[in-house]
Amino acid sequence: MQGKAIPLSVVGYASYGVANEVLGIPCEDTITLAVEWENTLSKNKGHAIYTSSWIEGKSDVHTQQRF
Repeated sequence: MQGKAIPLSVVGYASYGVANEVLGIPCEDTITLAVEWENTLSKNKGHAIYTSSWIEGKSDVHTQQRF
């Protein structure tokens, strides 16, 4: 199983406010997962941070995604 890993722990964080206050949508503005991984062969451990956001600042954004 070279290159395979399993998650040992996952912690989720969410931020609220902008979507609800500005747009009236009751949902999270930003979701972040902190994941600890373990390689199934070597047992080496690593971590990763995954973030998804539905809001943007008043400046230009790289992805040009809009509500």
